[in-house]
Amino acid sequence: MSKSSKQLYTTTILLIENDNSSRNVMRVLLQKLAGQPVQIYDTSDGDEALKLFREKQPQIVFTDLIHPGLDGCSLIERMRHLNPYVFIVVCSSVELIWEVRGYNFFLEKPFATADFQRVIHAGLEHAEDLMAISGDKQLKAV
Repeated sequence: MSKSSKQLYTTTILLIENDNSSRNVMRVLLQKLAGQPVQIYDTSDGDEALKLFREKQPQIVFTDLIHPGLDGCSLIERMRHLNPYVFIVVCSSVELIWEVRGYNFFLEKPFATADFQRVIHAGLEHAEDLMAISGDKQLKAV
C-alpha cells in the first residue's frame, strides 16, 4: 500500500505489561515510533487484557508473560483462538520463552529502542497486509 493509504485507518494496539513504568515507556515509544495513527489500549492484568481484546479487536498485541489474572501463555492461546491473524509480540525474559507458543515476535527485556521499532513496523505491515486482503477498514476478529 502507498504511504497515503496508511493514513486511512488507525491501527489498534493492545499492550499488556504489569510494571507501570515499563508500560508507560512502551506506550510512549509505540506512539512515537509507529509513524502513523495508532490507538493504544493497555492493562496490567491478563483477564482485563482478554476483555479488551474482545472489545477492541486489536491488530497488534504486545504482552509480557507474567501478570495478574490470566497468564501470558493462556492469554496468547485464547487470543489466537479468537483471531488467528493478530500480530502478537512477547516482551519478556528469555528463560520464560520456551513455554510459549503462538507469538509472531519475541523481544527480550530489556530491549533496544531500534529493535522495538523494527517489531512495531513489522506489526504495522502485517496489519496493513490484512487490510489489503480483507478490503475492510475495520478487521473483525474471527
